[in-house]
Amino acid sequence: MSNTETCAHGKIAPVTTLRKLHESQAGTGRHKCTNCAYEKGFAAGASGAVNSEQTEKCYAGSAAPISVLRALPESQAGSGRHKCTNCAYQNGYDDGLLAQHKDLEKNDVIPDVAANSFPDVDYESLAVKEGSWQWVQHLSRERRSEIVAAKKAQVLKRTGSLKCEVCEFDFKERYGAIGEGFCEVHHRVPLSSLDEETETKLEDLAVLCSNCHRMIHRTKPINSVDEFKTILR
Repeated sequence: MSNTETCAHGKIAPVTTLRKLHESQAGTGRHKCTNCAYEKGFAAGASGAVNSEQTEKCYAGSAAPISVLRALPESQAGSGRHKCTNCAYQNGYDDGLLAQHKDLEKNDVIPDVAANSFPDVDYESLAVKEGSWQWVQHLSRERRSEIVAAKKAQVLKRTGSLKCEVCEFDFKERYGAIGEGFCEVHHRVPLSSLDEETETKLEDLAVLCSNCHRMIHRTKPINSVDEFKTILR
């Protein structure tokens, strides 16, 4: 049996996730497509977006933007039949957030690229096939989206902006409306270095731009935020 399921609208979601969703026939998402809700949540989580619009909570406590729930197409088919679209969105958001960070633990540089020793390739005629759907399962450290959102909210309340703690880059200042609420949140002690589950507090996190976040994870041993800031200066 396939690990994923495609709805009539072309949206893909994990079957195991669809099956474990709470059953619900209430709220704005009533009779709507759970696959589409999952996909919308995944996209939001993968982009690190913080919901600034009005949300609606289901009885299980999952929140989703009302505008997203209203725009979902109706569907009563598949593994998500009669299931909660709020929970589908929340599961998608959490999975998207995890996908956003999964590459940050891969600190090794590709040897050929690092040495500028590129293979002999005819770049004028080079072509590859990409874009096919592929579901990948892997073991990864658990990350909780709620504390990431809480860190962003805390910094916004204190400073009024989400500036990188290293280089002070501000996505909203640079990109306008599409950059509002966007930043990346860095664990000061990388989860990959832990031997067991640990408690994460807001002070254990730092707001970084995408460039600084990627680069700090390439330092070995990984620099603290203050050390990395000193190096750049």
